[in-house]
Amino acid sequence: MYILQNYNRLSSTILFIRNAIRTHSSRPLPLPKIIESELEEKFIRGTGPGGQKINKTSICVQLRHIPTGITVKCQDSRYRELNRHVARKNLQKKLDVLENGDNSRAARKFAKVREKKKNREKKAKKKYGHKNDDRVECSGPVDTKSQLVMLAEGNTAT
Repeated sequence: MYILQNYNRLSSTILFIRNAIRTHSSRPLPLPKIIESELEEKFIRGTGPGGQKINKTSICVQLRHIPTGITVKCQDSRYRELNRHVARKNLQKKLDVLENGDNSRAARKFAKVREKKKNREKKAKKKYGHKNDDRVECSGPVDTKSQLVMLAEGNTAT
């Protein structure tokens, strides 16, 4: 009984390691941490649609990452705290692209979409690319509508 329990534990550990190895490359890298002392935060007046409330209050958040010089503005909502949160997330995404390049989350997502599109085009080409049966051959110019209808029906008498 003891040997069987250890075997089950060992087999489940092996399966866990296999799955970890298999999914490790597709797992996104963590977003870089933002250090608050490296940020310069400004609250500026909002612009655009939203009425008097947007134009009178300073809810638009502008973050500047001092070491890199990246600036992010956010005015997605009418609430300053929510805009601060969204601006920090956007800054993290930009820093991720800057640090990781092709391994960033955005680049991986873009590559995945591009690969799916490529596969769709490949399938469509395979399915529809070699059909020449539906083409109508015409020896000369088509003058009237009746000649066009005759060609479409398969009558080639002109």
